[in-house]
Amino acid sequence: MKNSENPKNGANFENEISTFFSKNGVDLKKSYRVSLDVNSITYDDENTNHNFDFGSDEFKYLIECKRHTWTSGNNVPSAKMSVWNEAMYYFLLATKNPYFRDFKKILIVLKAFKDDDNETLASYYIKRFSFLIPREVEIWEYDPIDKNCYQRTINKENDNKKIEFKK
Repeated sequence: MKNSENPKNGANFENEISTFFSKNGVDLKKSYRVSLDVNSITYDDENTNHNFDFGSDEFKYLIECKRHTWTSGNNVPSAKMSVWNEAMYYFLLATKNPYFRDFKKILIVLKAFKDDDNETLASYYIKRFSFLIPREVEIWEYDPIDKNCYQRTINKENDNKKIEFKK
């Protein structure tokens, strides 16, 4: 896959995530704007805004989507992991804003297996960067084959649990 295809693939991935939520009765707003400030004082400043990929006031969700895979040589895509770390920082800052404190914060990533074993990019990220993941953040993997999301956790007993919405 060429790098020039990344924006199109990312947009297609976001559409799949939007469809997943819609089928489960959750309407999301695309490019959901949130005012963030590391000092927690200037939430009305235009310069402190960040657009999460999706959000919902009604269902209280903040969502970032990342469609990343292992490199062609089965190596870790280091630059992409930095993007995931940046998302964790945005989620952490959102928790400081009182309005978003109770929102569920979710990083949704493509379920991407390493060719030579069963490790996914999300499981690698959790193993390697768990110290950067705020307690309030959930990491979900989207499986494009069965069109479902699965929650990944540090806790092996609850790892890879299919996401079920309350009806």
